[in-house]
Amino acid sequence: MKKIFFKVLPLFLVAIILAAFLSVSANEEDFENTHTNTGDQRVDIVSIAKTQVGYMEGDNNDTKYGTWYGLPNQPWCAMFVSWCAREAEVPLDILRNCAIAAPDPGYFDIPFYDGEVYTPKQGDLFFTKTFSHVGLVDYVDGEYFYTVEGNTNDSGSSMGIGVFTLRRTLKDYYFGVPDYNYISKNHTCEKDVFVEYKEEHPHNAVYRCSVCAKLIDDLTDAGKVQGCVSCSIPEKPVLSFYNDTFLGDWAVTFDWKESDNATYYDFVLEAMSQNGEWQEYESALGVLGGFTWQLPEGRYRAQLTAFNARYKDEENPDGLYAQSGYKEFSIGKVAYTITYNLNDGSESKSVQTKYQGLPTMLSTEEPLREGYAFMGWSRDELAKRAEYVLGDLFSEDASVVLYAVWRDENSTLLLGDANEDEVVNIKDVTAIQKHLAGISFLSSEAESIADTDMNGAVNIKDATAIQKHLAGISTGLPIGEFM
Repeated sequence: MKKIFFKVLPLFLVAIILAAFLSVSANEEDFENTHTNTGDQRVDIVSIAKTQVGYMEGDNNDTKYGTWYGLPNQPWCAMFVSWCAREAEVPLDILRNCAIAAPDPGYFDIPFYDGEVYTPKQGDLFFTKTFSHVGLVDYVDGEYFYTVEGNTNDSGSSMGIGVFTLRRTLKDYYFGVPDYNYISKNHTCEKDVFVEYKEEHPHNAVYRCSVCAKLIDDLTDAGKVQGCVSCSIPEKPVLSFYNDTFLGDWAVTFDWKESDNATYYDFVLEAMSQNGEWQEYESALGVLGGFTWQLPEGRYRAQLTAFNARYKDEENPDGLYAQSGYKEFSIGKVAYTITYNLNDGSESKSVQTKYQGLPTMLSTEEPLREGYAFMGWSRDELAKRAEYVLGDLFSEDASVVLYAVWRDENSTLLLGDANEDEVVNIKDVTAIQKHLAGISFLSSEAESIADTDMNGAVNIKDATAIQKHLAGISTGLPIGEFM
């Protein structure tokens, strides 16, 4: 028996190592800095740190932050903070690069305050009172503060496994306070660094240097701010239309958003005549959109013209107007069907017509099913998530069957609750990580709950999605909601 055990054990360890290696290999590609700096250094450094939540180290402290710093395979909490600072374009004379959490001026070189008397701000650094660990403050809630930190785990260890967001108690920590947005000694004003709003400018946009906060108006003879999007790029009016089934199968609603720059609008609807020529059918001048016409069978095209002296393009060099371009659609000529399968529900529209080129509003009638809540519609009969909700627009020129998606009102299953304790928290991330490493395994039901993107497989991206959800970062997934 002992011989068999010792033969199986090495294979088990190889599986763990291989799983960890594969997850780390994919890890590097999934955690690029996707934040666009705003010039507010406190906001930027934390926002950048949040893009890294869920990053996991490799064997022997192997991280991209240590490699970047030049000290691979070392404890990396301070190097993570340094990396975030450089990505946020915080000058070195405001926050130095540092490889360890230390109070000595030779390291981060910032003042420290005790959490028993000081309330930190977003972007401050927090330190354990033994200076064994450092991270970034996101926000404060009563006696607690929330963090983004590297080289930790769900229990807050200073020798952890990845980038986490955690809750800690104020009085137990020191806080380092960089002098953010201080004018760097090596600073040169850049007019294209940051855009701020100001009433005097026609489009309320004016450049402000992100470091010294100096306004840089730079007005031309034409009264335009150089680089202002509204001044330099002609705005094209956007025309939208759809079949408003609530008002009738052949009712078409036309709409467009009001532009700050346009003085008035000219809307034209043309119909194809029997001899194949386009002829004006309806028009509206000087009005906003949001009106509906019942149209007979035929082919149509519509165009919107917005008049304003600032619009300029090759066809309109004088900037007198801009056009949306013609959009064509048909009524009755080429028709498709949208069929609603209620999936054991009742009391809803069963079939709807969709015309070529004309987006159609889906049914607003909510189906009923005893003991279940209606979530929406999906092309997949077994879907747990809806692709469309009541009143959404369906634009594809094709016939389709949409199935009702239901949620059992008595269900206690929460998406993301991998350890099945009826709450989604950092412990669920750990449960997924242990499952992937082969240390412990999820039940079949827990696997379905842990599969946050519902792609049929549990992987490191599901753990990352839960971490982002806990950090308040939108994932577009219904994590924490009943299934």
